[in-house]
Amino acid sequence: MAAKSFSPVYTWSARVVVDGEAEGAGLDLTDSQVTTTGAGRPTLAFLSGALTPNTLYSFALSVHSVEGDLAVAFAEVRVLMNRDPYGGVLEVVPASGVAGTGFSLKALGWNDDEEDLPLSFAFSHLPLNVARPGVLALAGRSKSSTTVAYLPAGEGSVVLRVYDFYGAVAEVQATVSVTTPVLDGCAQVEGLFDKARSKAETGKPFAALQFARILSEQGGGEGSCDFGGAERRLRYRRRLQDAGNGTATDCYLNGTLFNGTLANGTSCDDAAGASLANALLALIAAANGVSGQSTTASRNQLAGVLAGVVGNSTALGGAEQADALSQVAQVASDAAGAGVDHGTAANLAAAADSVLGASGDGRSEAETKSINAAASSTAQALGSALLAGTVPGEAGAELLGNNLKISAQRAASGSVANATISGPGGAGGLALPLSVLGNQSAADVAQGIDVVLTSFAVNVHGDPQNASTDGGRRRLGELGGLLTGVFSVKLKSASTASEMQINSLPEPIIITIPRPAASSVSERLINCTNAASCSDRGACVLGGCVCESPWYGDECESQSACYYWDEAQSIWATEGCEMVAEDESSISCACTHLTDFAGIASSASSVLPTTKEEVAEDLEEVTFNTFSTEDIVNVLSKPPIEENQTVYTLVFALTGACVGCLLLAFAKDRYDDRRAARLESELSAKGSGVHIQPTAEDFSRAPVTRADVAANYVEAKLDGIDEKLKVMQQKAVLGFTRKRAVALAKDDPALARELMREAANRITTIESASVETAADATAADATAADAAKPVGFDNPPTYVEQKEAAPRAKKERLVTRAVRAAVSALESDHTILGLWYSRDSEIRRPQLVQILFNVIALEIMIISPSPFKGAYFIMRTPRPTLTCS
Repeated sequence: MAAKSFSPVYTWSARVVVDGEAEGAGLDLTDSQVTTTGAGRPTLAFLSGALTPNTLYSFALSVHSVEGDLAVAFAEVRVLMNRDPYGGVLEVVPASGVAGTGFSLKALGWNDDEEDLPLSFAFSHLPLNVARPGVLALAGRSKSSTTVAYLPAGEGSVVLRVYDFYGAVAEVQATVSVTTPVLDGCAQVEGLFDKARSKAETGKPFAALQFARILSEQGGGEGSCDFGGAERRLRYRRRLQDAGNGTATDCYLNGTLFNGTLANGTSCDDAAGASLANALLALIAAANGVSGQSTTASRNQLAGVLAGVVGNSTALGGAEQADALSQVAQVASDAAGAGVDHGTAANLAAAADSVLGASGDGRSEAETKSINAAASSTAQALGSALLAGTVPGEAGAELLGNNLKISAQRAASGSVANATISGPGGAGGLALPLSVLGNQSAADVAQGIDVVLTSFAVNVHGDPQNASTDGGRRRLGELGGLLTGVFSVKLKSASTASEMQINSLPEPIIITIPRPAASSVSERLINCTNAASCSDRGACVLGGCVCESPWYGDECESQSACYYWDEAQSIWATEGCEMVAEDESSISCACTHLTDFAGIASSASSVLPTTKEEVAEDLEEVTFNTFSTEDIVNVLSKPPIEENQTVYTLVFALTGACVGCLLLAFAKDRYDDRRAARLESELSAKGSGVHIQPTAEDFSRAPVTRADVAANYVEAKLDGIDEKLKVMQQKAVLGFTRKRAVALAKDDPALARELMREAANRITTIESASVETAADATAADATAADAAKPVGFDNPPTYVEQKEAAPRAKKERLVTRAVRAAVSALESDHTILGLWYSRDSEIRRPQLVQILFNVIALEIMIISPSPFKGAYFIMRTPRPTLTCS
């Protein structure tokens, strides 16, 4: 007997241990403020601060079968929560000041149990009422209990976190008020910049970045100030992008050029004084290089300063945008493996979002490629960083901006198959098939699957008109612009942190790509007067075309299609992707692989060759559907039925149905021909002098239809049923009378015999009346038939006489009227029945049957099944080719 499969159900509990016993109901593990996994997963994870320090907890796990059997496994572990450091305070001197003032921060009087020592300290700043909230590091975690910080303007708090040897942490805050400095000229701005430069040169990167943050809030518009003049050369290195080979180059901004120029052609020396934003980016790169090691605190501060510089500057050119985003990508890459706090991730995403939303006017092609590559790299690195240290089943994380949206979650491998996953912010998503992990090794899926979805509002890849393909062939003008943003789907192994190669799946992945909100009619081009102006693919509303799906454009001239970015060839391609649905908010594609996807407008017109090479290529694609004698002999002698069972079953079924319908059509035509010949013979007899007496139908001009025949048949049957019911009722009454007579026989035998004779006589009378009624009906039918026989035209009855001689019509039953209406509707409205019962059609019925089956065969050839082994049937629109049969 086969072993019974086991589907486990996990149940966790967490209770406080008092005097050696776990007491009370314990923690509410369904509360999202307590645990990130809940009580029903193999792993239990708590939020920071959910457990009380210096408390002994009992964590118990029971495992049941899904069928509800008794617990088959139970385990318990008891953990004593470490006590936080205690007894200390945070001292901030002064309590208020101007941005650029040095604030002395001291952690005083902190202590802990001896086995928990030594302590370490981390200082940070929590700004209030800012667009990007989050704690910004002021100094890295160290054993030093003091530091000096330069705080940005605004209300905020200095945050001190004290850690013991085991990681228990205590936190205190002190409110600080910092006012904005009055910078009424370049001297003050350049003075602050000198301080920042000095801090970087003396090995104090945190202080240098704090000054950079203060300067970034000035808006970056000090274009007339000199940040790289003769007296103020930047004496530190900056990582730059060389325009010639795209590699990183060390460029000294100290008056001496090193290996060329910036990407935009500006010399290193001149670029230093171009703008405050440009100088700050160089300062940030230098401070990052001085720090030498990427830590949580340094990444936090770099992210905050980069977000400030990019977000507050309106003067960033293409080179500065590329430089800023490359630094953002580097910080995100450093955080991918170690993890990232929410503040750092939010600032990195905000910086990338700002660059993606900036105007691209004036960017060179190299700058655009650099920005696109850095944006994609940043998004993927942030997705991995958000999942570092998580366990399968924990709630996912999201970063939502106007131009960049990221969602990431770590799922158990068993929950990925057949899963439906929503996109960032609930827009878009994907439905994974059962076979999505079929080609992955057990080691790759053992610790879970990281699902990272990224939605770019802008195109971060090549222009579809210059980088497109259809069946391996490029041609300018085949495609329009993107109708959606770029939707990136990545599945990564939590074990190896590497991206899984998902391709050639037997079942498709359904990817729903969000599209921007449709513009109102008032925002569209005013160019139409009627539907013809909209290519007959929509309606003209208020002078603008409102197109029918899937058509788009000012004149409804384009339609959308599903494309993916082929990284190897740097082109937009369609292989393995089909559109399955679309509406105003999204486009759904069925694809057998994963990468970056987009909906792209394709021209409604065919692509015509424009060069000799394209004409030659079109001629090479001409095919001829011909069969040789050998092919026909092979098919007839050795038909490959086993290899093509579905095809042959369909062919045989259609052939049998066609032959059967042809026989019926031939028989029906033959019957109608004979009937027509008989009528023609009667008319000929009428012309030879033989008088045919017209019937009442001829006078009333009411020919009997098939609906009349069916209704009369039903009515006659119902009349017969009524008569039988009446006889049965009367027999029942008389039977009761006879039973009553038998009952009275004991008391009055004479009266009983009299009742018995009366009942017998009445039953005989009823049966006789029933027989006479049937006989009268038969005689009436015969009389009506005799009256209908030809008697000559010498003395024909008038219409009034015929009407008086006819029996009085009775009201039809409801069922009869329903049958009459149904038959009449079928005969007059149903296309096939109308053709079948037609008497005046000039085409023979066998011809109609052959036309019908030819159309069916044509539809089967046009509508081909999807290559996927699912339930999809997709209308293909291949590139036009010439086929000669």
